[in-house]
Amino acid sequence: MTGRSSSRPRARPDGVRAEPTGAHATEPDPTPRSLPTGPRVVVDGMNVIGSRPDGWGRDRPGAARRLLERLQQLAALKGDPITLVLEGEATRGLRAGPDHGVDLIYARRTGRDAGDDRIVELVAEAPDPSAVCVVTSDRALSSRVERLGATVLGAASLLARLDGLARDQRDAPNRPPARA
Repeated sequence: MTGRSSSRPRARPDGVRAEPTGAHATEPDPTPRSLPTGPRVVVDGMNVIGSRPDGWGRDRPGAARRLLERLQQLAALKGDPITLVLEGEATRGLRAGPDHGVDLIYARRTGRDAGDDRIVELVAEAPDPSAVCVVTSDRALSSRVERLGATVLGAASLLARLDGLARDQRDAPNRPPARA
């Protein structure tokens, strides 16, 4: 048999490790689940951005800005705050802090797993880690935060929710008016 096992992380051209896909991925099932209501939602920004091959690597700051804007729309609809953790080049041009329901937080350091370590810190510092839902498809990060008591939702589930929200907003003007 040739090729590499799908259970090992693959190297991407940009040098960042990619987590396995398919049967070994963190995503619990193929049907998108919605974000839980009430818990603090912490988004692994670079993992979510990198989970779609849409050219994000050519414009990381732009990709981060687009994710932030989409999360702000979701936060307005959901009513619960969302925390977005970013690292590296994606942080250029974005101001840390709360803005329209999304608290943008940066990794405290640079280098491998910097964003993951910051997410683990946030979960560990939470008064009730079981009230935190981390959005990531990174198996190692998932394992670390689950050991602290947090729940994990895969990146595909969040992206499906954001895509559905965008479709709803795009289709809203085309809907016929409600009958009285």
